[in-house]
Amino acid sequence: MVRAARYGYLGMATLFLVGIVAQVFFIGLSLLGRRPSWGEHSALGHMLLLPVLFMVILAYLGRMKRPVKSLTWLTFLNYLLLVTAVFLRWSVPVVAAMHPVLAITMFGLTAALVLQALQAVRSPEQARARQIAEPGSV
Repeated sequence: MVRAARYGYLGMATLFLVGIVAQVFFIGLSLLGRRPSWGEHSALGHMLLLPVLFMVILAYLGRMKRPVKSLTWLTFLNYLLLVTAVFLRWSVPVVAAMHPVLAITMFGLTAALVLQALQAVRSPEQARARQIAEPGSV
């Protein structure tokens, strides 16, 4: 169960990271590619709630280390702030301007979480088995 949850976490974190990159692509397409993609950007942004929500749950089911759990919660909070900033674009545009800054922060957090998840799925037993099979490696 723990191993499956860790693989699930890795999958969700990777999906979330790819989603963030796709968001940047859609904005680039709208601003520079002369193809309005605001609808796609918005729809994908709403769908990205699912992977980050699953990441929170899977962090506990996978018994991830405390720093991973903390960064996962920080990523979730970052996502909520990012979405909130969009809704404030008409009333408080200065706060709404934080939207792309929060996206950059979320990318960095998620990239770090993907690396942490990769380490978590590589159990000490697997590393030991590799070392025995290939002396001198690792």
